[in-house]
Amino acid sequence: NLGTGTRYKIKEVVEMICEILNWKPKEFAFEKDKPVGVLSRALDNSNAKKLLGWEPKFSLKDGLDKTIEWYLKTHKTSGKINDSALLEHNFTS
Repeated sequence: NLGTGTRYKIKEVVEMICEILNWKPKEFAFEKDKPVGVLSRALDNSNAKKLLGWEPKFSLKDGLDKTIEWYLKTHKTSGKINDSALLEHNFTS
C-alpha cells in the first residue's frame, strides 16, 4: 500500500468523506469502550521513493474525491460493479 505519508486521524478521514458526499451528520458515534483503538494512520513511502522514484500525485482528499467519483459512476444502485463502466476505465477483474 502507498499513501500520502501524512498522518490523519480516522475522524478526519470520515469528515473528508462526508464533505465530499455533501453529507452533514448531526454527530459521529464512537465506541468509547475500546480506548485502545487506532487514532490515526500514515504510510511510509520512503522505500517507494528511493527504489522507484515514486511520490504521491494527489492529496488524500483529492484521492478520496476521485475514488468516490469513480465508485458512483461505476456502480449500479444495487452496489455491484457495472462491468461496462469498468471497461471504459481499462479495469478488468
